[in-house]
This record gives sequence, structure tokens and C-alpha cells, in this order.
Amino acid sequence: MIRAYLACLTIVLAGCTAIAPLGGYTFDLADGGRDAGQSEDDGGPRDSGSDAAKDSGPDDGGTDGGPMCSEPCAEPKPHCDLAADDCVECLVAEHCDDGDLCTVDRCELDGTCSSTLDTSCIAMIDAGREHTCAVRSTGQLYCWGNNTYGQIGNGESGGGMYRTRAVAVVSITDATAIGGGFNHTCAVRRDGGVWCWGANGYGQLGNGSTAPSATPVAVSGLTGISRVAVGHNHTCAVGSGAIWCWGRNYDGQLGTGTNTDASTGQLVAGLTDAIEVSAGSAHTCALRMDATVACWGSNDSGQLGDGSMDDSSLPVGVPGLSEVQHIAAGDSTTCALRTGGEVLCWGDNSYGQLADGSTVPSASPIPVPALSDIVALSVGSHICAVSASDPLLCWGNGTFGQLGNGLSGSSATTSVPTPVSGLTGAVAISVGGTHTCATSSSGEAYCWGRSSVGQVGDGSSGTTANRTTPVTVSGL
Repeated sequence: MIRAYLACLTIVLAGCTAIAPLGGYTFDLADGGRDAGQSEDDGGPRDSGSDAAKDSGPDDGGTDGGPMCSEPCAEPKPHCDLAADDCVECLVAEHCDDGDLCTVDRCELDGTCSSTLDTSCIAMIDAGREHTCAVRSTGQLYCWGNNTYGQIGNGESGGGMYRTRAVAVVSITDATAIGGGFNHTCAVRRDGGVWCWGANGYGQLGNGSTAPSATPVAVSGLTGISRVAVGHNHTCAVGSGAIWCWGRNYDGQLGTGTNTDASTGQLVAGLTDAIEVSAGSAHTCALRMDATVACWGSNDSGQLGDGSMDDSSLPVGVPGLSEVQHIAAGDSTTCALRTGGEVLCWGDNSYGQLADGSTVPSASPIPVPALSDIVALSVGSHICAVSASDPLLCWGNGTFGQLGNGLSGSSATTSVPTPVSGLTGAVAISVGGTHTCATSSSGEAYCWGRSSVGQVGDGSSGTTANRTTPVTVSGL
């Protein structure tokens, strides 16, 4: 129950209190950062007050020994009711945290909640194969790393044209969602249109051609899009329950019932209630409004989760999987985050991605042991997850230090979820080819792992040494 109080002091709470998240190649800032139906868990720190505390109302003038107005107020009652001379909650739920991305929330004197954008905050980050992109809370988009095909979008391209620090993407200042693939990148803009740049040999830029572009080009005919997912050489977008895909379709990853490539968006067959889409190497998965999952495309490792290893050019349901709030498709592995924080994975297990102590693939979901409070998840040939109890955990392929635990080489690969060293307060995570990036509750960006073409973005010149623990991204 939400109670209304007479007045609240204007007290600024924490900025960057919530994020989009995450997982796989799918990221979203649409709807002010709220995740419809919790399809993409916001991963941000939630308020610690219990329901009982929220419903208890103000104390009787502090006669129980609680803080008076002359003393600082703290969670779970962070504001002062001047009339009652006691600490209370704000008019709205979650202590005036409106759930938006990168906002400084405050309780006004009339008891209402307002928020001010923290323009220094990195609201979103996404790691592609060898490049990375990030979105400021203002919508300005930045990328770094490999730029052979123009995938960082700054107008340059060619061999050796990588950047080790963030550079602004040409003409994109209103991004609401971002996705990076093998050698191309796409973004959703505030008007619901999709723009892509980079490699285009299979039509993955969606503009009706197969010519690469070092600057963003509009995807033909798409409006009202809220989310975008970028695989190796295909792209998908979701809006109003429907999914459109384009690009490479050799394995049926476009979901059209054919294996024909497409250079413009094609409607995925039979899906009218999708709320999230995630693209792996050559397969795609969707989260539906009833919290179930459907997948299509390559299935050589069982990554579609239907109990077989047969490819499908049409969506197939994942049997027995329900109460899903986020879906993440990786190289040939897929994971689902269920309500309550449980993680289940299926598909390729070459590097121990399924965390079952073996390297045997599974065509059906199996629970990841000992994980019960996960709030954000991202999948590649390694997997990383944000836990509500704060540790950032990674497992799978660790050859280049992408697990962030200070180790590298073949011995660094593990099937046991292992804490990332030296990074606390992580709220979003994104797994690339052999590197990993995260944002923190303070709105900063960090990356680690392979840096052969500057994909960790720490600004180092003259060296492309791998980073086995998190480093701060430069230029943001």
C-alpha cells in the first residue's frame, strides 16, 4: 500500500539507479528504461525496505526513539514529514525511485516524485564480437574497437582502423536501444526507427543493399520498434508484439520458414506477443508475454532448447520453460533468467557454459547450480551474471581473461561461476566475443578480456594487451 504524506524534504537519492539489461546481444532503453513485463530485468539495485515498512506509515512524532527531522533520514524511510516531524517514505513506491535509467530521483515538498537526468551516466553498454558500444543517458552513442567494416560508426573503415577509446557515432544522439554483432551494429532511435552500420554482405544493415556503411543507415520500412538484437550476421527487432529479422538466413535464423537471406526486415512467422528478442551466432530466441520462450535457427548444439538438434526456420517452443523474465542467446548457447533469479541454460557446453561440470551439450534447459538471485545475464562462449547480493559472476571460456578473475590461458576456463575481481556495484553486463563489459550503479563503464583491437576501450596506445580484470573505458 502507498501512503500519501503531507510533505517531504527535497533530498536527492542515488543516480543511475536502474539499467536495461541485458543479456546476449539485446539491450533496451525504451519506455524510459522500464522493462515491459520484466522481459529484460533492469538489474539495478532495488530498494531495501520491506512491504511491512512501506505500509507502516509515519511513526508518532519519533517517540519510539526513531530519527527526528533534525537528524538525517535513512532507508527505508529516507524523507522527512515536516508535519509529523519524523522520517517517512515518499508518495510513490520504491522511495521515489521511478525505475528510469540514470536519473537522480527526488521527493518534492508536495510529496510527489520527480527526477532529473544524470547526463554523465552511461545508461547502456553492448559488446560485439570485437567492438563495443555505449549509450549515454542523453542518447548519445559511442563505440570503440575493431573498425574494419565501419562497425564503430564514426565514418572510418579499413584494416587497422581500430580505436582504443570511445568515439562518437555519427548523427546518433537519441539512441534508446543498441546491439553489436560480428562486424555490424544497430540502434533504435527515439522515434522507433532502426539504424545500422558496418558489414553488410548478407543484408544485415536492412537498407535493401549489401554494401557496407561506415555511418548509420536507416533500416527500410520499420517503425514503432522498441528493442533490437544483433547476431553474427543477422539482425532482429521487436515492436508491438511482432518481430522482424533480416540478414543471413542459412540456418533459418530469420524465422521466416525459408533459408533465404534478406536485406530488409521480414516478419517472423507466428509471433504476435513477443516482448523481447535475442540473437545468437546463427539462432534467435524470443520471450513471449506469457513468460515462455520460442527459438529458431541453427540447432547443432541444441541451442533451440526443444529437445532436438534439428535446425528450424520457424519458431519452436522450449518445452517446460515458464516464468521467464529475460532470454539471452549466445554463440551456440542460450540461457533464461526466471522470476526469482534462477538461471537455466542449454546448447553448447564446450567451455562449461552450462555449469554442470561437463562439456556435454544439452538440447533441453538445465539449471545453473547455486544461482538463485540473478538480476542480469549475458551469454556468448562465456556467460556473466549480476547477482542481487552484488558479486558479478562469470564462467565458461576464459582464455583471454574475459572472466575478469585475473586469470587467462586454457587453465582459466571454468564451469564454476566465479566472481569478477575488483568491480562492485555492477548493474548491467554484456558479453562479447572474447571480452566483457559492464556498467556500475554510479554510471561508469568497465571492460576486460581480449584487447587485440582495442575492444576493452581503456585508451592504451602502443599496446593491445589483454586485461584480465576490469578497466575503465576512456573517452565516455
